[in-house]
Amino acid sequence: MTAQVKTDRSSDSRTLRVNADVSGFILDIDSSIPVYVFSLIDVYQRGKERFDRMAESIESMPRSFSSFDATPRIPIATLEPHYDALPTSNITGSLIFHSGKVRLYCDATPTYSRIRSISMSAHEMGEDYSVLEVSADVFNLPEVSVWAEYRARSAAGKVRDLGDVSTLMFKATIHSSSNVFKPTFLPFLRELVDHVENRLNRPTPTRVKRPSISTLHPSPSPLIPHVAVRDPSSVTSMEISFSLRIDQSKLELTCQPDANVIAGVHWDSGGFVVHVLPGFKQVSFTGSVGGLSVGLRHGFLSEDCVHLNANDLSFNVTLAESEYGGMQKTLSVVMDTESTGGVRFSRLQDILCFKAVWLDRIPVFTNRNESPASLIDENAPVVAIDSENQHLDTAVLIRLRHVKLDVDFGQSISSTNIEFREVVLRTKITGKIYEFSLEVAKSSIVATGNISGRGSVPDFLFRTKRKKEGVPRIVDVTEMLNLTMISGPLDLIIESDNQRILQYQ
Repeated sequence: MTAQVKTDRSSDSRTLRVNADVSGFILDIDSSIPVYVFSLIDVYQRGKERFDRMAESIESMPRSFSSFDATPRIPIATLEPHYDALPTSNITGSLIFHSGKVRLYCDATPTYSRIRSISMSAHEMGEDYSVLEVSADVFNLPEVSVWAEYRARSAAGKVRDLGDVSTLMFKATIHSSSNVFKPTFLPFLRELVDHVENRLNRPTPTRVKRPSISTLHPSPSPLIPHVAVRDPSSVTSMEISFSLRIDQSKLELTCQPDANVIAGVHWDSGGFVVHVLPGFKQVSFTGSVGGLSVGLRHGFLSEDCVHLNANDLSFNVTLAESEYGGMQKTLSVVMDTESTGGVRFSRLQDILCFKAVWLDRIPVFTNRNESPASLIDENAPVVAIDSENQHLDTAVLIRLRHVKLDVDFGQSISSTNIEFREVVLRTKITGKIYEFSLEVAKSSIVATGNISGRGSVPDFLFRTKRKKEGVPRIVDVTEMLNLTMISGPLDLIIESDNQRILQYQ
C-alpha cells in the first residue's frame, strides 16, 4: 500500500486527507457476523444509558451543598464566541484496490479452514491458501474504488440549534467482474438470516425515564458551570449516505454437482444509494440500472430456456417512522421499468432443477415471536407496548411501461406472444385492511401453431379491498370483501387445426 496523508487547518476548520493505492485485499466473513455487530450496538446503548443515569444522579443531588449554590451561571451569549473559535473537523479519504477477494464461511465450513483464515499471516500463504479457497465461497473483485468523507457538526451549531448535523458519506465503485456461486453459498445465507432474525424477534424493553429532583428544583451542577445544551441524543445524531456503483459485471448461479443448469445475471451499469437520516428516523434504498438481463439454460445448450431483460430500471425502498409516532412504521416500495422476456416449456426440467436447488432453499424471514426470560432485564422498568401500534404499514407501487413475453409451449402445441403497455400495480397493507389494484392500458396476445388465435383487452382494471380478520368493524367499511373488475371491449379468437373453436366480442 502507498498512502499520502495531508492535514490542513484554518481558523474555522481542520481537514485530514488520505489517498491510498492498495494492490489488493482479502476479506474473510463468517455467517455469525450479525451477532457481533448487534453486540457492538448493545455496548453503545448500555453505555449511553449508564451515562444518562449518572447525569440524572448528579442533577438530583440534595441541595445541602449550599456552598455550590453560588456558582455563577454562564450565559450562552458569553460562550458563543468561544464555540465559534472551535474548528470543525473534516476527514476525506480516497482508496483504490487493484484486486479484492471476499471469502464467506459458515458452520458447515471445516474448523481448520476457519481458524487458519484468521491466524494465517502473509508469509504463510503457501499450500494452506488453496485449502482456504476450496473450503469457502469466494467472490472476486478485480478493482474497487472507495471514497469517504466525514463532516463533523460545528460546536456553535450544537448550542444554537442551527439544524446542521454530522454527515458520513461513502462512495464505492466495483469495476467489471465475473463470478460463479455454487449451492454451498446457501448455508452461509441461511445462517446469516437466522442470526438477524433471532435478533429482530428479540423483545426490546422500553425503559421509563425516572424523574429527577432537578426537574422539580432546578439547580446548577456543583461540579461544572451551567450551560443550556440540546438533548445529547440529537447532538450525537449523524446523517449517513452510502452509494455503490457497479460497472459491467456477470454473476452465475450453478446447480452443479446436482445438475448442469446455470442461471446468469448480466449487469450493464447501475448503482445503489442508501441514505439514513439522523436517529434512523428514515432509511431509504434507491437504485438505478441501465440494463439488466437474467437467463437460465442447460450447460450443454447455447439458448436460454428462460430469459428476462429489464431496461432503465429504477426503484426506491423507504422505511420510516409513522408521522403519528409510536411504534408504527411505514414501508414504501416504488419501481419503474420496461422489460422483455421469454420461456421455453420444452426445457421445463431445467427450470424445475434450478427451483429445487436454489429457489426452494433460499431463506426468508419468518414472523416468530420469541421472548426467552434470559433476554429480559428484570431490574429495568419497562412499559407495555400496544400491539396494535407495532404493525408495519406497507405500500407498493410498480409501473411497467412496456412488457413483451414470448412463451413457447412446444412445436406441437403453440408459440405465444404476450404484450402489455402501461401496467401499474398498487398494493397497501395496514393493520386493518388489504388493498390491491392492477391497471393495464392495453394488453394483447397472439398465438401461432396447432392452437392459434388472438386477443386484446384495453383499459383493464382489477381492484380488491379486504378487511383483516379480528379487526373491529369500521363505520365506513361494512363489507368484508370489495372486488371490482372493469375492462374495455374484449376481442378473443381461438383456433385449433385451422378451425375456429371460439370467438368472443
